[in-house]
Amino acid sequence: MNNNNNNIFVVSTIFLAIILFITYAIVLLNIMNHFPIEEKNESYFDSPYWVGISQSLVKCLTIFQIIAAIGYVIWFVNINYSVSEKTKKIIIVANIIFFVSSIIWPFTAYYALKDKSMKSALLSSLCLWIAAISMIILLVRTFTESNETAIIGILLTSFVVVLIDGVGWTTSIINRVG
Repeated sequence: MNNNNNNIFVVSTIFLAIILFITYAIVLLNIMNHFPIEEKNESYFDSPYWVGISQSLVKCLTIFQIIAAIGYVIWFVNINYSVSEKTKKIIIVANIIFFVSSIIWPFTAYYALKDKSMKSALLSSLCLWIAAISMIILLVRTFTESNETAIIGILLTSFVVVLIDGVGWTTSIINRVG
């Protein structure tokens, strides 16, 4: 990427990653007591945000989440910045869309847990579906124009974002209200 696109990519990714962690802490951990959930929430593994997924599976999925986060860092550090201008723009836009939809998700998930309607479940799922589509776009562009290390990193992230979140979690929340 040229310096301008490279700077946009790096700065936007770091900024959005910080916002993502803040929103997750505010909503999922309820650090400011603005997002109370009436259901049992003694630990991360029995959080209502797992929408009925068994604790043993949650523990396994948590390992995948950690691997996905490491995979994203591997991708971010190794993505080939000498890609075509078209690919540069696609990567920047897809990455921003991925983060924005992921930042909105905890608020919609909270709403879905409180409202328990199909509409709220679909709204929350929509955030994860948009994140999954964005991740697929990043995966495609990485496969076509980058190095093996970046490909492995984005594959590790895609597994969680597309399959666990985009398919598994959304199926669980929809089944829970449907």
